Amino acid sequence: MTEEQIAAEQRKRKQEEERRAAILLLFLLLTEDTQASLTRQVTTYLSGSVSVHSLSRTFTGTLMAAHTQATYYGRRLAGVVGPIGEADSQFAASVMQEQAGYITGLLNDLGRSRYPLAEDGSLPGDLAGRIRLYVLRCRGTANEAWSMALPPDTLINWVLGPNKNHCPSCPEFAAGSPYRADALPTTPGSADCICLSACLCRLETVAGEMAFPRIESE
Repeated sequence: MTEEQIAAEQRKRKQEEERRAAILLLFLLLTEDTQASLTRQVTTYLSGSVSVHSLSRTFTGTLMAAHTQATYYGRRLAGVVGPIGEADSQFAASVMQEQAGYITGLLNDLGRSRYPLAEDGSLPGDLAGRIRLYVLRCRGTANEAWSMALPPDTLINWVLGPNKNHCPSCPEFAAGSPYRADALPTTPGSADCICLSACLCRLETVAGEMAFPRIESE
């Protein structure tokens, strides 16, 4: 390989690293904005300013938009370009259908006054944590879209997270690696394991291409 070819390859790798970093940053901002929006909506409801029906519309609409965007980021990370479109919305709608029962359960608990506001007007910790799980589910959507956008025969490893005490499910998923992209049992963040959407594991192809890790802003 000539020096010119080496330099071209290095530029290509740098561009790919920058593209990946940009997508991960955009995804982090998406989750932060979604968390802030859902928190504000629920706080407004608990303060008596809106009805539960109004909260249902805004809460569901916000999550639908977030999952649509997460789908888009997932396929873009896998290299599938193109503007966000109907296919992204349809995939997000399928996720929302699966989430519908959980959202109804939350709204019912809010309607029964299970979670009163704290004295300072903030959400109680257990309610904030419950809302956080809906936001973290977006990582599952992004990871699913990423894996579906890869060639079906791509081999993917389930990599255990840094936590020492794993739920019983995750080591089993890791032990079954590698999986073909079209045969993954689930993805981290999809809430299909005992640690639900808070899963700290990640996916990585045998070639070293990583999906969406669990990232928290500092």
